Amino acid sequence: MELALPSGNGAEPAFARVTKRLRDANGLPIGTANDNPILDSRMCEVEYQDGHKLAMAANAIAQNLFAQVDAEGYCHVLFDEIIDHCTDGKEVKQQDTFLTTRLGTRQQRETTISWEILVQWKDQSTSWIALKDMKDSFLVQLAGYSVRARISQEPAFAWWVSLVLKKRNRIIAKITKPNKAGVNCSVTSFLEHFGDGRLGGFAVISQSLW
Repeated sequence: MELALPSGNGAEPAFARVTKRLRDANGLPIGTANDNPILDSRMCEVEYQDGHKLAMAANAIAQNLFAQVDAEGYCHVLFDEIIDHCTDGKEVKQQDTFLTTRLGTRQQRETTISWEILVQWKDQSTSWIALKDMKDSFLVQLAGYSVRARISQEPAFAWWVSLVLKKRNRIIAKITKPNKAGVNCSVTSFLEHFGDGRLGGFAVISQSLW
């Protein structure tokens, strides 16, 4: 099993695995085991995906384990940003954005098929995720990305992006309006969670590690 662990010198966390317990010059294991993981002072060697190795205390490894993996063995990672998108060529084309109903009226298609979004997580790993799942989890970040990537007019985005961004702007306008004391409310906490996709926010992805 791999965990996102500190990679040294202030660098971003990276995936690594424990390879062995470290020993001193006399061949004796370093540190002492303890039933309480926080008090476990054993030293271990961890190897990162790029091949470099570091010595790390067992209690530090345990803290990262508890922070990232739940009782069922699922990993929790933090959203960083959306970095790319793709289709399989079977997506609804712009000329087919509207369909005609039985009553003869034109209606915009509500579709997300054939699109995938490439997400980068805080541990620098990446995942391709279906558009429908991204829309459920990162609605505002996805809307902002679609505008920057100039795909907001594609049928898979056109039917919902403008509505989401208008709602976001209304909320920002309300929380930045001076209160009775003449003080503007801070938008920092709002943007951290509902920004344009570059500020990130919390998210949980269930990724089996077993």
